[in-house]
Amino acid sequence: MFSGIVEEIGTVSDVVLNKRMINWDGAIVEGVELSILAKTVISDAYIGCSISVNGVCLTATSIDETLSQVSNNSQSHESL
Repeated sequence: MFSGIVEEIGTVSDVVLNKRMINWDGAIVEGVELSILAKTVISDAYIGCSISVNGVCLTATSIDETLSQVSNNSQSHESL
């Protein structure tokens, strides 16, 4: 569970169920991708870093000027 400092409150702009995500171990799994509008938190973010969303650490999979895509490709995503 995330216990760090809150840098910013972003806005979820999209939620997509991805049936063919590549897991950390190379396995193809089902997962959820969130698109988050933010500026501060992504200024030092990089692909593969962890970003906390409601206390859940998610992996950054895409980043541009104001949008970050993060994913949870675990077996369970009911709480997202």
